[in-house]
Amino acid sequence: GSPLFRRGPRRMTLTSAGERLLRSARAVLDELGAAELEIGGLREESEGPLRIATECYTCYHWLPTALATFERAHPTVDVQIVAEATRRPIPALLESALDVAIVSGAVRNSRLRLTPLFRDEMVAVLPPGHPLAKSRFVAAEDFAHETLLTYATPRDSLTIFREVLIPAGVRPQRWIPMEITEAIVELVKAGHGVTVMARWAAEPYAAGGRLALRRVTEPGIRRVWCAATRRQKSAPPYVADFVQS
Repeated sequence: GSPLFRRGPRRMTLTSAGERLLRSARAVLDELGAAELEIGGLREESEGPLRIATECYTCYHWLPTALATFERAHPTVDVQIVAEATRRPIPALLESALDVAIVSGAVRNSRLRLTPLFRDEMVAVLPPGHPLAKSRFVAAEDFAHETLLTYATPRDSLTIFREVLIPAGVRPQRWIPMEITEAIVELVKAGHGVTVMARWAAEPYAAGGRLALRRVTEPGIRRVWCAATRRQKSAPPYVADFVQS
C-alpha cells in the first residue's frame, strides 16, 4: 500500500519507500549472483550423488571398506547412505530414491539389474550351555520349543522364516522382533532366547566361547548378496564403478 515512485512530467522518482526497497533488491540480487557462481563451481567439481542402502543394518559394518576403494577412484562423488530405506530398499530404488540397493535373495523385476557380490551363511546363535549347542546343526523343528529373537521386520522377509520355518510348517514357541543387534545378542547370552544371523556378523560376539554358533538345517542356509540398480541408459558411469568396486 505504499507508493514506490512519483510520476513526473519526464521521469519517475523514487519515494523513500522505493529507495528502501531498491537497497534490499540490490542486496538480494548480489546474493543470488554469488550463489549462482558458487553452485556452478560445485557442479563442475562434483560428479554427482550416489545414494546407497542395504536391506540389513548389520551390512553397514562392511560398507565403509567398499566405499574407501570407490572414493579413491571418485573423490568428487557425493556418497549418501540412505539408512531410512533399509527396510524397503527395492521400492526405494524403483522410486528413484536410491541409486544402488544391496540385497539378498531373489528380486524379480525387469526394471532392475542384479550384480552378484558375495555369499554368506546364516547360523543359529545360542548360549554356550544350550542343549542345541551339542548338535552339529539346528533343525527346523528345534525352533518349535524356542524363543526366537529377530530383527523387527515382517516374517516373510526374514530368511529363517521364509526358507526354513514356513516351508516346514514350524512356529517358534515365542517370537520377539527387536531393533538392535547388540540387544538381541545380550538376550541370547542371558539365556532368554536364540537368534539366527549371518556368521560374519555373529562371530565377533562369539569370540572366546561367549556364544555357540551352529549351522541351520543340515545343508545350511547360504545367501547371495547382490547390488540392484535400475536399468537406464542415463545412469552415471560411477554407479557401475561402485558396483564393481
